[in-house]
Amino acid sequence: MSTAHPTQRDRGATLVMVLVVGVVLSVVAIALAQYTAVSLRHGQVSEARADRLAAADAAMHDAVERLRLGRSLCTTNAGSSTGLTYEFPIELNGATVEVNCRRLGPDLSEIAGWAIVITGEGGVPAGQGFVTSSGAGKSKMLGGPIFVADPDLLGLDAPVELRDGDLWYTDASCASSSEYTGLSLDNLTFVPEGVRGTLCTDITWDQIYVEPTVPDLAALPPGDPAGDDDGECRVFEPGRYTTTPQLAGNNYFRSGDYWFDDVRIEIKQATITAGKPGAGGALQELDNAPCDAARDADPAPDGLGATFYLDGTSSIVSQAQGALEIMPRLQGNTAVSVQALSTSSLDHTHDLIGTEPGNKKQLVMHGLLWAPAARLTLGEVTNSTAAQLTGGAVFAAIDLGTSASSLGFVVQVEGSPVATELMLTSTAELRGKTLVEVIADTRFTNPENGAGAGTWEVAVASWRVDGAARRRSRVI
Repeated sequence: MSTAHPTQRDRGATLVMVLVVGVVLSVVAIALAQYTAVSLRHGQVSEARADRLAAADAAMHDAVERLRLGRSLCTTNAGSSTGLTYEFPIELNGATVEVNCRRLGPDLSEIAGWAIVITGEGGVPAGQGFVTSSGAGKSKMLGGPIFVADPDLLGLDAPVELRDGDLWYTDASCASSSEYTGLSLDNLTFVPEGVRGTLCTDITWDQIYVEPTVPDLAALPPGDPAGDDDGECRVFEPGRYTTTPQLAGNNYFRSGDYWFDDVRIEIKQATITAGKPGAGGALQELDNAPCDAARDADPAPDGLGATFYLDGTSSIVSQAQGALEIMPRLQGNTAVSVQALSTSSLDHTHDLIGTEPGNKKQLVMHGLLWAPAARLTLGEVTNSTAAQLTGGAVFAAIDLGTSASSLGFVVQVEGSPVATELMLTSTAELRGKTLVEVIADTRFTNPENGAGAGTWEVAVASWRVDGAARRRSRVI
């Protein structure tokens, strides 16, 4: 019979129990450590995703705001195909962000929203691409953005106020999507101040804006230069003209396409209204009462408005008591008033369109003027003279003149009758990738109350995060 003390008998069992408890505690500690590590990693992943989402969202709001302000080239030809991609200039929440914008629909005109484009084609000398003069120090007010191939083309001898638009130019060192440069230019101010300024891109003008669609002009019938007298109004029909139309005091060119081949149209002591108003919302500006009946009776079987196509050495000049107003005609997706054909032989030293200085030499164009190799000159415009370009103008060089008292001088861009659909993708990277995708309907609308430049309207049709719908039908 054993006489060992109970404590002595338990010594081996205690060691075993201590070892078991130690092992159990170690297992629990390891499990807790693993759980804590997993929770930490999950928290880091969740935090990174939240940071990426906030960064991608912020960049998307910035991209939509660029569209609304007309500070995006996505609405031009540059936004077609794969679109434009720009890197957000700073990290957001530690994430790097880029936004791609591309056009899904071809409907919107590539030139919509642009007041003036100076191409500098043919070697326009410095200071002679965009010239302003006269005005006795009174600012010329332009509405909407303008584009110059090179800022050295500017020759602003009279002050210019650019309202509701930026000045863009090409610089090979800039990003395709554009960069703000803050370039200071003599005699040029922006309204509103501090909101607008100078932007550069490495894309050239002909990659941004493309020639409007040209119809089958060869199918046009010969035009009768004698016209057809309808009371006090002489009426001309669409067609191909190889000799100058014989203008009367009051003239109406019916809606349609006109091909002028080596024809110089000199408007002297005559008023011309071309095209029935209505295309693009244009309203007649100049009085031509003797031709109102002919205008109202215009059947316009192929659509409202007129387009003058100038070929060879053809040009238009408004002389003493001459007035010309052309209502725009939709050519494809662009409302066009005058277009120089690629076979035009005029260069930047020759005026495709011009007005001589003085009273009662008037020119009103409601649609696009397209002549990237030629020049436009508006002579000194006084307060009793209308010189208005409201549909955009693309020229190698433009010379604008106006007197200090001028009220009829208007260069601005108004609304477009068509819209397009854009897809914007904002991608944020930070220990992973988050995508925010937006489908936006975009159109360029007429200015309120007819004052100032038109504005961009952006309606968000869908807003998705990593493929999941987040919100729909929101107007920005």
